[in-house]
Amino acid sequence: MTDAGAEEWITKTKGQIDVLESEDVAEAINFLAGQPARVNFQQLTIMPTAQVS
Repeated sequence: MTDAGAEEWITKTKGQIDVLESEDVAEAINFLAGQPARVNFQQLTIMPTAQVS
């Protein structure tokens, strides 16, 4: 990582979010692949969510 601001943000928020696992991404791809041919996805953004207390 070369952006000091991004590194600081990651360090600060690391304990506040659940890190994505490879299985999370695989499930999203599996969902997309299972859609009918008439469905066109232009973009997929996968982001972690805040931890629930």
